[in-house]
Amino acid sequence: MRESVSAVQYALPDPTPDLERLVGTDLEPLSQMDPQRVLYNALVPFALAAVEHFLSRSFTVLLEFDPKARERLQRQTRRVDMSEALSIAEGKTSIEDVVVRWYSFQNLDGIQRAFNEWFGMEFRKMLRRRRKVGQRLVTLDTELQRMIDARHGVIHRLHIDRDLRKHNISELLDTAMAVIDAFVDHLESERSMRIRDRA
Repeated sequence: MRESVSAVQYALPDPTPDLERLVGTDLEPLSQMDPQRVLYNALVPFALAAVEHFLSRSFTVLLEFDPKARERLQRQTRRVDMSEALSIAEGKTSIEDVVVRWYSFQNLDGIQRAFNEWFGMEFRKMLRRRRKVGQRLVTLDTELQRMIDARHGVIHRLHIDRDLRKHNISELLDTAMAVIDAFVDHLESERSMRIRDRA
């Protein structure tokens, strides 16, 4: 995950020099026409997708290995579609993959509900600690909500934020990694799980 986000950060194009020189001048509104800013907007969904993917895969792994979640899984009475049952029988999907589809990892309420219902984890609470992201000290749940809102703007309303600059999208990618790191920190400390490789 970190490699993919880092690769995108490394490949971020610089703003168009002639337009960037206009920032801070009377002609600054012209700098908003920089095509690179449109490209930066296209990376907003990527940043959130990194978080969503990581959290949904983590949920799946925890479902598979957490003893209490396994017990709860055995007591489930929720119906499974025949197509899902066939897919499980054919080994194309797992029961954990079916359960993960019951939740949305595209919004904070869905993430909170999934982890709280199955693992008693207060996802939002773990993000309420302030962390340094870029040059700012932020509360991650607020920043993640901003990221979600920005993604919905890009995806559902084709909104392009003309004020979005290279440092903003780089910080957004840093925020995605900070959310993932906060989650991993929580698992490592609260569940005594070793997740990161120790050098």
